Amino acid sequence: MELESEKLTKQYLTRFHPYNSFEKFKTNGTRLSSNSRKVFLLKYNKTVVLRKFIFTQKYTSSDFTNDIKQYRKVELCESILKIFAIVKQNVNEVIFIHEYAYDGTLRQYLKQNFSKINWNDKLRLAKQLISAVKCLHDIDLIHLNLNSEKVFVHKGDIKIYVLQHQNIFNKFKYIQYIDPQYLQNFETYKLNKSSDVFSIGVLLWEISSGNIPFKSESAYSFNLLNAIIHGKREDIVVGTPKEYIKIYTECWQHDSNQRPTIQQVLNAINNIKYKNIINKEEIFEECDKKMTNKGKLLSDKLLSDLNTTDLFKHYNNLYDKTAKELELISLLITSLKKYLNDDNSVNNQNNLNKEDLFNQNNLCEDSTPINRDDLIEDGLFNNQSNLLNLISSLQSSLVDISEQTEDFKEQKFLYNLNQFFITQFNIQGGAMKDTISSIVYCLKKYIDDNNQNPEEILQEYYNYKYRSYFMSIIGFFHEYGIGTTINYHKAYDMYKKASEDYYYIVMDSSDNLLTKSLLKENQFIGLISLGLLYIDGRGVTVNQQEALKLFLKSVSKGSSLGKYYVGYCYFHGLGVIKNVSYSFDWFLESAKEGNAKAQNNVGYCYEFGDGISKDNDKALHWHFC
Repeated sequence: MELESEKLTKQYLTRFHPYNSFEKFKTNGTRLSSNSRKVFLLKYNKTVVLRKFIFTQKYTSSDFTNDIKQYRKVELCESILKIFAIVKQNVNEVIFIHEYAYDGTLRQYLKQNFSKINWNDKLRLAKQLISAVKCLHDIDLIHLNLNSEKVFVHKGDIKIYVLQHQNIFNKFKYIQYIDPQYLQNFETYKLNKSSDVFSIGVLLWEISSGNIPFKSESAYSFNLLNAIIHGKREDIVVGTPKEYIKIYTECWQHDSNQRPTIQQVLNAINNIKYKNIINKEEIFEECDKKMTNKGKLLSDKLLSDLNTTDLFKHYNNLYDKTAKELELISLLITSLKKYLNDDNSVNNQNNLNKEDLFNQNNLCEDSTPINRDDLIEDGLFNNQSNLLNLISSLQSSLVDISEQTEDFKEQKFLYNLNQFFITQFNIQGGAMKDTISSIVYCLKKYIDDNNQNPEEILQEYYNYKYRSYFMSIIGFFHEYGIGTTINYHKAYDMYKKASEDYYYIVMDSSDNLLTKSLLKENQFIGLISLGLLYIDGRGVTVNQQEALKLFLKSVSKGSSLGKYYVGYCYFHGLGVIKNVSYSFDWFLESAKEGNAKAQNNVGYCYEFGDGISKDNDKALHWHFC
């Protein structure tokens, strides 16, 4: 006879993708823990985690079923680790597949990246952590074991684990994070929502410092346990915003009744507007005025340049040409120095292989040929003084051309970074309130990997002759504090300029496909980013109707991501009457054009029957296409 818990388990597992869809996978030898391993799904080209639970009296099959019920309530939360499939399940054990966090645990992430992140990054991590726990508390679920080894980071974003199996064991392994009232009387005191808030306070301190709490003391020490019970807390880190300190010190109060609720913590963290000591906004303001004062008409010269110049090709050609010139001049200098240093050079000036020098000039195809007869008539090779002057002149040219080459490298990086940003934005879409896409993480990593300074990059974008190409990425830098402080008003201004049509008159007459593509993508991102600001009320008053208009305008220009956001508005009733059937149609149109966010939403629509009949096979296809 089938147990009631098994019936319930089947009921709540029917929505998961059947395991036969995941049959082909291979391990890469990475064992994450005693009961989990990193595996690679061959069919879907995706890295996931294969995890096994053995049921005990402490964690039974019924407990697992209840966990799945709770997971279903919060699975759409961005900061929850996703469960993909149940591989095997019976009364003794369960094996399942869940999302893999690429950056590991929060502790690992801070250890590897703390020197690279600023306070805007720390605040973002803190907000994501608090928002994730709020998702649990909203359904009356308590995490029970929050610490930096149980909080994960995926491409720069916080992820937490919902299943209680991971949280009920080894509670005392990390006593630094445990509610002191529980440490004081664990036999009668029950962990509660306020206990999670205490743990968050300690984690907020860890994010601010990059250090493990009480790292210098034994985590299992009775002295440490007793000290925590009697009020010992970590020292405040110099440079931490006062508002942030106030939040985590209130969270780690001994008396649970004096701690704030998770909603109060979230409200407080959202009110922090951290400002850097060195404010570079004035530099950017002055640069921006120069373009704003010109009004809404591009100069004839700019139009002419844009119509006739393929910028990518232009800079690549210049770079290649100057590289050849550098090689030529270096060879000439080397040959002349060798000649002058020859012990017999005074008596054998005519033995200098002039033919080699002239032939080296052919390295640069576009250079003016050297007239050998003219040089001989001018007496260039007749004395040592002339040769020394020539070497000096060539060395000066070498320095000048080297500087030009460095300029070309910088300009090329600006274009490459912008193209990388466009690609990431289209794959991941912008960011909604209380969540943020990993675009920020990817951009900062790209900049860091290329040994660039984000503040200098932003200033170079502002100073660049063709700044109209880059207004959307400039706006994004301001919106998320990359190379500057967060400034929603400045972000709005730049997105507004990127979105307006008068910058794109050139597109009707230019045959330059790369120029057209840059300008179009810049406009798409400007329109969509403006819409997101209107939805969330960042830098502007909330206006859902205006957001929908902007998304529709981006669609009329050819944006597949715009179609996704129109579907998003219909799904949530933003600026329009809610209609899940319409939202599905928009998601599907965007998904067919390759938009990853839309593909995932189409999968959810098929999975839950939102706007379309349920179809698990199609859901699986769209989730992993």
